[in-house]
Amino acid sequence: MSPLLLLLYVFVLAIGGALFVARSGHLLGLIDRPNQRSSHQRPTPKGGGIGILAGFVLAAWALDFPLAFFLPPTLLSIISLYGDKIDLSFKLRLVLQFALAGWFLWAIFPLGEPQPILTYALCGAVMVFIVGSANFYNFMDGINGLAGLTGLAAFGMLAWFCYLEGRAQPLIWFNLSMAVACLGFLPLNLYQAKVFMGDVASVLLGFVFAGMVVKLAQDLTEFVVLASFLFPFYTDELTSMIRRIRRGENLAKAHRSHLYQVLCNEGKREHHSVSMIFFILQLMIGMVALEIKPFGLVPLLLFLGMSFVLWAYLAGQTKKRLLD
Repeated sequence: MSPLLLLLYVFVLAIGGALFVARSGHLLGLIDRPNQRSSHQRPTPKGGGIGILAGFVLAAWALDFPLAFFLPPTLLSIISLYGDKIDLSFKLRLVLQFALAGWFLWAIFPLGEPQPILTYALCGAVMVFIVGSANFYNFMDGINGLAGLTGLAAFGMLAWFCYLEGRAQPLIWFNLSMAVACLGFLPLNLYQAKVFMGDVASVLLGFVFAGMVVKLAQDLTEFVVLASFLFPFYTDELTSMIRRIRRGENLAKAHRSHLYQVLCNEGKREHHSVSMIFFILQLMIGMVALEIKPFGLVPLLLFLGMSFVLWAYLAGQTKKRLLD
């Protein structure tokens, strides 16, 4: 299969899956009903990311990735789809996620082969990074267009990095396929969402993104650059957690105090406009990080650290004005 034909098939699968769930979600029991954490007002079909899952499987198969590479994320995505229908225990989810993350790492770093950044001593930390990214992505999927635009930007920048660094062609086309899958989902979600992505795709995207970061990074500097491609998600989640800890809130309790939620709910901003702001900031920070990369780790950390502090300050001021 030619790479361009692959991208076309992935796009069709993504939009087809979203359209199928948008029309049949009520028959499948895949309806997201508004609650205290929601930023929407009417019941909406969820699980529309099944097309993204199908695109992921097709891309991995067509590009001849090993079965152990795409089977763990696929199983995790299917478990998450089940979780879209029936609430699974968070502890059970974590156990399954860590088990599948370990299997995934074994697939991308076979025993006995030289490892670029991963050492056996770091396996635990890397698994936390992968599982944390999967859950952060899921937590940040709360308004129209945000998860889809973020995936488009994140995987698009991973593909661009692979191209600039002369990495293997299958890695370029795989990341482009994931970006195109997110693009295919957006028409039914960005404006007046007819369907939500659901855990089936949000958890998958975070898991696969983090796995690709680990796979591609050949040193710590590259790891930091690649992780910065998801900067708004990591930053909004971390600053929200810090604020909730300071206020003595239960982190396990549902909330809607992320910056994107506050802007949409209390700030009355349109969902798609907030998503576009996050998308633009994500591209800006990721591309600047790529430009700083040749100068080494210290300037890179200074830039990202300053960006984090500025984000935390502005987010804190915004929440203080709108929430307190």
